[in-house]
Amino acid sequence: MNFNNWSRRDAILSLAALLASVGDSRASPAGAERRFRAIEVDVKPLREGGDTDSAERIARELPPLLQKSFAARLAPADRAAPILRARIDVVTFGMQGSAGGPHSTMAIDSIEGAAIVIGPGGRAAASYPLRCSLAVNVDLNDITGEMGRLRVTNLEQAFASWLPGKLGV
Repeated sequence: MNFNNWSRRDAILSLAALLASVGDSRASPAGAERRFRAIEVDVKPLREGGDTDSAERIARELPPLLQKSFAARLAPADRAAPILRARIDVVTFGMQGSAGGPHSTMAIDSIEGAAIVIGPGGRAAASYPLRCSLAVNVDLNDITGEMGRLRVTNLEQAFASWLPGKLGV
């Protein structure tokens, strides 16, 4: 195979395929057995940063999404099982044109936080930082604010769906 004629896109796609075939070597077999007694959502850092609207929305909507993502891992009756706390630190809404050039309506939104495994005595046993980024099409005529609410919902869904993989479960 002649690698001299590869484009940057070919190289990136090949690397992505290789990484997907290898899997996450950090995921331990013990992670497959991990159970959680409860799931909590902490939006205090987001609220303290001044984004009270997103904090309230995430505090209300993220718990059921996480319950669904971790349904097979929940053991509420197991008092020895740790608690999973999802902490949301920052929500960033990208500006129009931040993804695709100055005349684009695309933007990059992101949500940053961490999953913290709370063990016996309320001590953090492990922490898994997570940042999810999504490309969105910004609606400049959103007078109702529905687009902003949808952007938060999409970020919550991404966080909830990517978190199990980050924990290796």
